Amino acid sequence: VLFAFLTGHLLNHAFGVVSIAAAESALRAFYAIWGNPVSAAILALAFAAHIAAALIGLYRRRTLRLRGWELAQTVLGFLIPVLLVGHVVGTRVAAEVHGVGVGYAPILLAYWGGDPVAGSLHAAVVLIAWAHGCIGLRFWLLTRTWFPGWRTPAAMAAFVLPAMALAGYVSAGAELRRALAADPLLADAILAASNRTAEIQAWGAEVTQASQLAFLGAIAAVLLARRVREIRHRRVGAPVIRYGGDRTIQVPPGAT
Repeated sequence: VLFAFLTGHLLNHAFGVVSIAAAESALRAFYAIWGNPVSAAILALAFAAHIAAALIGLYRRRTLRLRGWELAQTVLGFLIPVLLVGHVVGTRVAAEVHGVGVGYAPILLAYWGGDPVAGSLHAAVVLIAWAHGCIGLRFWLLTRTWFPGWRTPAAMAAFVLPAMALAGYVSAGAELRRALAADPLLADAILAASNRTAEIQAWGAEVTQASQLAFLGAIAAVLLARRVREIRHRRVGAPVIRYGGDRTIQVPPGAT
């Protein structure tokens, strides 16, 4: 569900290569699929389940020593909510709570005209989310007998789609900057049309910060719980495996 949403989101960005108007038209089609209450609920549940599974998996792991691909997927996965929450709060949540208009123009204005650093982070989180999803998809597809024949086309699509999305993002941003230079009043008109007041933006920043701290706190709580579990196992005399008589490893009860 999440990968399907992200694929559609990247395709939507790619239309920016044509024009902002084309991206806005694609966005309306995108929201017709994902903006209805049923799809939005499915997407929210999928995201919550994915985060919960990641935290539970982190707690259940016997060791934090990970292979390269596993380490990359895990680190990228935990970075995504921290970097993405601001975009979600500023778009979907703000639309539901404050009736803020959802469109490409106000987002481009915020990223290209107001805060270029935030724009760079937005581009980075798109790539991070895509890489995380592709790694997970690859692990799953490696178990399919037909995948080797499709490996090269899949790899090409994995690189082409985010490249097109970034090209659309940059192209649309350049178009907006030219329009702002030609009409100094355009920025105010875009903000007024989307109902993005200073108060709503301040509210979004507070909600974003609180959400980031809550997620980081959840990760810290899981790591602390792992440490408590290790201490408890040592005290109760957890099973000990001896290798060659000189190396011992204490394992939690239930390990195979």
